[in-house]
Amino acid sequence: MKTICVLNNKGGVGKTTTSINLAYGLGNQNNKTILIDFDPQANSTDYFIDENREYVYIDEMIQGAETKIYPTDNENVFFIPSRLDLALTERNILLDTKAQHNRLLKVIKNLREEFDYIIIDCPPILNLLIVNALNASDEVIIPIKVDKAAEKGFGVTKQSIQDIADSYDLDLDYKILFTMVNRNNTDKFRMQSIREKYGDKIIDVTIRNQPKPVTDAGYDQAAVVLGKSNVGKDYQELIQELLTKWQEV
Repeated sequence: MKTICVLNNKGGVGKTTTSINLAYGLGNQNNKTILIDFDPQANSTDYFIDENREYVYIDEMIQGAETKIYPTDNENVFFIPSRLDLALTERNILLDTKAQHNRLLKVIKNLREEFDYIIIDCPPILNLLIVNALNASDEVIIPIKVDKAAEKGFGVTKQSIQDIADSYDLDLDYKILFTMVNRNNTDKFRMQSIREKYGDKIIDVTIRNQPKPVTDAGYDQAAVVLGKSNVGKDYQELIQELLTKWQEV
């Protein structure tokens, strides 16, 4: 079982889209997969939630409630929902005298024998939630949109991952995924510059900028990786590349 958190300190880089399509893409390859929405904004949850159903949310689970997982329209994909209360829960944990860094790990520890992959959709802010996500993870995928702000966010994210890994003695690997890529010389030049600096940390497949299929998928509570759009094909290729690399380890 492998746990992957999708993280960037900068919002608007395709973090949630990547998390959802990783989960569905892995599930479509017959891997039992859970997507944990660990972001108080709950954007991943919006893809799956049934407003007529009652849920136990991740903020309740990390405070001691029983772990509950919920099905999606893919028999191999399950999710754990989030809500705004998660932001308040972080404050409650900070005031607690019990261990603060391993609450999420305790939630998922009993799921590891049953599932192949766990994907954690993280908030775009470095706080105690991120400490919990990294302590529960084997690998981090950092989506980067090719612009100055996102690249700066990547630098902060990478350093924070290293600092947290050092503080808690974690053996964490990270991979960089280019998202929302425009097929022009400017983006090609910027990606090449980052590739030269970070080498084997770069995922070969890039996710192109194709807003309409992504937006439509959100309204339809669907995943572009299961469709025929170009961006969907990019995510299909991403799944194949990651599975190949993970199986080599």
